[in-house]
Amino acid sequence: SLETALVMAERLGDRTHQFRLLGGLHMYHRRTGDVDALLPTAQRAAAIVPSLGRSADVAAQALLGASNHVKGNLDAAYAALSAVRNVPVDPRGMLSFHGLHREAKAMIAVTSWFRGYPDQAAEMAPSARSIDVGRDPVTACLCLMWGAIAFHFRGDWEIEEGYLARMIGVAGEHALAPYKWLGVGMGGDMKVKRGDAQDGIGDLREALRCLKEGGFVVFSPWLTCCLAEALASRDDVDEARTLIDALDPAPGSRIDVYMPEFLRVWGSVLAQAGDVEAAQRAFRHSVEMADAQGSLSWRLRTTMSLARLRLDQGRLADARGPLAETYTRFTEGFETLDLRTARALIAEIDARVGASAPS
Repeated sequence: SLETALVMAERLGDRTHQFRLLGGLHMYHRRTGDVDALLPTAQRAAAIVPSLGRSADVAAQALLGASNHVKGNLDAAYAALSAVRNVPVDPRGMLSFHGLHREAKAMIAVTSWFRGYPDQAAEMAPSARSIDVGRDPVTACLCLMWGAIAFHFRGDWEIEEGYLARMIGVAGEHALAPYKWLGVGMGGDMKVKRGDAQDGIGDLREALRCLKEGGFVVFSPWLTCCLAEALASRDDVDEARTLIDALDPAPGSRIDVYMPEFLRVWGSVLAQAGDVEAAQRAFRHSVEMADAQGSLSWRLRTTMSLARLRLDQGRLADARGPLAETYTRFTEGFETLDLRTARALIAEIDARVGASAPS
């Protein structure tokens, strides 16, 4: 229906409706996980902006920022989202469609985390209580979602709980089921990481089932990896491997911002299954893709997984090098979960090297 309407608007030369319909198609492609369609759609919208004024220009930057974020073009995403962040907007203008401007302000927090700036991510995330639900519950859920993801990656569980509780509440009140189930899935992963694997795995399974039924699948690969990693931690390696294999995580199969993490989890599961060579290849591809995207935070996670594998192999010197080098690239976020974990792992490697040295 959107595509049919867009053809009609193009025939009529109605650029205002063309822009709004391209915004609708962009949201549709995001929901269904059609990553490769996002940037061309945003570029089509940007191409007709000159005739529509400043409000449309800001909306186009928001679309370009979201497209580049999901695709993993992080520097381009940050530039576009930053251009939107501090611009005052007329709510009656082009941005009223899908709340593009407000969502862009929240999305930049997660982009900052990916790029290796965890503290900036926390500063840029909107307060869960400050988000205006009455104007647009859908955009409110999107803003709460991005805030929750930013604090999820930081490991700030109590803060994340506030975002998820409000998102699930708004979603329930306004019959926005996909956001409810995304919140349940993220909460499930949080339970796993806090030690409640059984309930967390149950929540992840149910959330993934409901998200698939509802056609909101853009986050399903990430949540599937969370579930696979949780299963592997309980030695359910066969099921974990089946889940990851179903994602087709070969390096050239799907390019998006979560691909380095998919490859990292795939490598961890392969290592636990005893396929060390395949695990090392997956870790290598994960680091390469993280570097190509400019995602220092994904790189750190993968070098931690690689270090643990090399520790198991007794390769102490090889375990330390890539991890320590990656850690030194950070300039902030040292009290977040991943950086604390990396620091502890480096200390563990150093202690084992010292213990193995001849007296």
